Amino acid sequence: MALTYETIQTYIATSSVSDITFSSIPATYTDLIIKGSARCSVTNSNYGYWVLTLNSTSADYQFTRVIGYVNGIDSNGDTTNPMYVGSNTEFTGWTSNTFSNVELYILDYAGANPKPINFDGIIENNSQSSEKAFQEINNARWNNTAAITSIKIAPGTGSFVTNTRITLYGILKTP
Repeated sequence: MALTYETIQTYIATSSVSDITFSSIPATYTDLIIKGSARCSVTNSNYGYWVLTLNSTSADYQFTRVIGYVNGIDSNGDTTNPMYVGSNTEFTGWTSNTFSNVELYILDYAGANPKPINFDGIIENNSQSSEKAFQEINNARWNNTAAITSIKIAPGTGSFVTNTRITLYGILKTP
């Protein structure tokens, strides 16, 4: 079966915003995809990750991640609540006017099982002699059986800057 993307909602920041929330998500799709081009106001690279909150619930999250740097790789995992997904938001201390590219894929978001989430993001930074670019891949899970009806995305600290763009898509199965 072919899969078809259908835009549910797009958010484009016209000024700095502390978070972006998609609400009233219909249960008519098989999966959800979030694609973003984002930049964060924080200058400390340790806090550029996205914080993901589903249905306003700050419990039952777990994740593992692998980060590929110019100088090697790193991996870790946690049961942090709410869920941190990626260190992939460009920071104001890095190359100016560059935005990270991010994709989250949430499988069976309306089903009665825990929700697996895949995250993939990439950033570049030409303002430092090391860490010119890196990619992060997360595998996460929301251990809740409720259908996802709202998704809140926020940077770990700071805010999303003007022109951050995040789109929520529903995936339709077609015969």
